[in-house]
Amino acid sequence: MSNRNILMDTTENMVRNGHLVSSATFQQLMGWASQQTVQAGLTEKRIFSMALDGEHYFPSFFADSAYDVKQLSAVTKTLGDLPGGAKMQFFVSKKGSLRGKTTLEALAAGQFVQVMRSAAAFAEN
Repeated sequence: MSNRNILMDTTENMVRNGHLVSSATFQQLMGWASQQTVQAGLTEKRIFSMALDGEHYFPSFFADSAYDVKQLSAVTKTLGDLPGGAKMQFFVSKKGSLRGKTTLEALAAGQFVQVMRSAAAFAEN
Protein backbone atom coordinates (compact mmCIF):
# COMPACT_ATOMS: atom_id res chain seq x y z
CA MET A 1 0.00 0.00 0.00
CA SER A 2 1.36 3.38 -0.96
CA ASN A 3 1.20 6.10 1.62
CA ARG A 4 2.12 8.93 -0.71
CA ASN A 5 -1.44 10.06 -1.35
CA ILE A 6 -2.90 10.03 2.15
CA LEU A 7 -5.62 12.60 2.61
CA MET A 8 -6.29 14.05 6.02
CA ASP A 9 -9.59 12.46 7.01
CA THR A 10 -11.34 11.33 10.14
CA THR A 11 -9.30 9.03 12.32
CA GLU A 12 -11.92 6.33 11.73
CA ASN A 13 -11.55 6.56 7.93
CA MET A 14 -7.75 6.61 8.15
CA VAL A 15 -7.93 3.40 10.21
CA ARG A 16 -10.39 1.86 7.75
CA ASN A 17 -8.09 2.76 4.82
CA GLY A 18 -4.99 1.32 6.52
CA HIS A 19 -3.21 4.65 6.93
CA LEU A 20 -3.43 4.22 10.70
CA VAL A 21 -2.88 0.78 12.24
CA SER A 22 -3.26 -0.74 15.70
CA SER A 23 -0.35 -0.83 18.08
CA ALA A 24 0.12 -4.58 17.56
CA THR A 25 0.07 -4.22 13.77
CA PHE A 26 2.45 -1.26 13.96
CA GLN A 27 4.86 -3.28 16.11
CA GLN A 28 4.75 -6.10 13.54
CA LEU A 29 5.18 -3.77 10.53
CA MET A 30 8.18 -2.13 12.18
CA GLY A 31 9.72 -5.49 13.08
CA TRP A 32 9.94 -4.51 16.73
CA ALA A 33 10.23 -7.19 19.40
CA SER A 34 7.73 -5.82 21.91
CA GLN A 35 5.09 -3.27 22.78
CA GLN A 36 7.68 -1.72 25.11
CA THR A 37 9.57 -0.64 22.00
CA VAL A 38 6.41 1.07 20.70
CA GLN A 39 5.90 2.78 24.06
CA ALA A 40 9.54 3.91 24.14
CA GLY A 41 9.11 5.45 20.68
CA LEU A 42 6.07 7.38 21.91
CA THR A 43 7.82 8.52 25.08
CA GLU A 44 10.85 9.70 23.11
CA LYS A 45 8.54 11.39 20.54
CA ARG A 46 10.10 9.41 17.65
CA ILE A 47 6.65 8.14 16.64
CA PHE A 48 3.12 9.35 17.29
CA SER A 49 -0.37 7.96 17.51
CA MET A 50 -3.96 9.05 17.16
CA ALA A 51 -6.72 7.84 19.44
CA LEU A 52 -9.99 6.24 18.42
CA ASP A 53 -12.42 4.63 20.88
CA GLY A 54 -9.75 4.48 23.58
CA GLU A 55 -7.19 2.74 21.35
CA HIS A 56 -4.03 4.18 19.85
CA TYR A 57 -3.40 3.96 16.11
CA PHE A 58 -0.08 4.62 14.39
CA PRO A 59 0.73 5.93 10.90
CA SER A 60 1.58 3.02 8.63
CA PHE A 61 3.89 5.27 6.59
CA PHE A 62 6.58 4.70 9.23
CA ALA A 63 6.93 1.17 7.81
CA ASP A 64 6.84 2.25 4.14
CA SER A 65 10.16 1.60 2.40
CA ALA A 66 9.72 4.85 0.42
CA TYR A 67 10.80 6.72 3.55
CA ASP A 68 13.81 6.64 5.87
CA VAL A 69 12.39 5.85 9.30
CA LYS A 70 15.20 7.84 10.95
CA GLN A 71 14.11 10.92 8.99
CA LEU A 72 10.44 10.35 9.87
CA SER A 73 11.44 10.03 13.53
CA ALA A 74 13.56 13.19 13.40
CA VAL A 75 10.67 15.15 11.90
CA THR A 76 8.25 13.74 14.48
CA LYS A 77 10.63 14.65 17.30
CA THR A 78 10.95 18.20 15.91
CA LEU A 79 7.15 18.50 16.04
CA GLY A 80 7.50 17.93 19.79
CA ASP A 81 4.39 18.00 21.95
CA LEU A 82 1.89 18.68 19.18
CA PRO A 83 -1.06 16.26 19.24
CA GLY A 84 -1.04 13.27 16.92
CA GLY A 85 -3.67 14.79 14.65
CA ALA A 86 -1.55 17.90 14.10
CA LYS A 87 1.50 15.74 13.36
CA MET A 88 -0.47 13.66 10.86
CA GLN A 89 -1.72 16.85 9.21
CA PHE A 90 1.88 18.07 8.92
CA PHE A 91 2.94 14.89 7.12
CA VAL A 92 0.04 14.67 4.65
CA SER A 93 -0.89 18.28 3.80
CA LYS A 94 0.66 20.21 0.93
CA LYS A 95 2.88 23.10 2.04
CA GLY A 96 4.06 26.20 0.28
CA SER A 97 7.37 25.89 2.14
CA LEU A 98 7.86 22.55 0.34
CA ARG A 99 6.87 23.93 -3.09
CA GLY A 100 3.38 22.49 -2.90
CA LYS A 101 4.46 18.99 -1.86
CA THR A 102 3.33 17.12 1.21
CA THR A 103 5.96 16.34 3.81
CA LEU A 104 5.88 12.68 2.75
CA GLU A 105 6.38 13.61 -0.92
CA ALA A 106 9.26 15.92 0.00
CA LEU A 107 10.93 13.23 2.12
CA ALA A 108 10.58 10.67 -0.67
CA ALA A 109 12.21 13.25 -3.00
CA GLY A 110 15.21 13.66 -0.67
CA GLN A 111 14.30 17.08 0.73
CA PHE A 112 14.98 16.26 4.38
CA VAL A 113 16.65 19.60 5.22
CA GLN A 114 13.70 21.58 3.86
CA VAL A 115 11.26 19.32 5.71
CA MET A 116 13.12 19.86 8.99
CA ARG A 117 12.94 23.64 8.52
CA SER A 118 9.25 23.38 7.78
CA ALA A 119 8.68 21.15 10.84
CA ALA A 120 10.47 23.60 13.14
CA ALA A 121 8.33 26.46 11.84
CA PHE A 122 5.13 24.39 12.13
CA ALA A 123 5.95 23.43 15.73
CA GLU A 124 6.47 27.08 16.70
CA ASN A 125 3.01 28.18 15.53
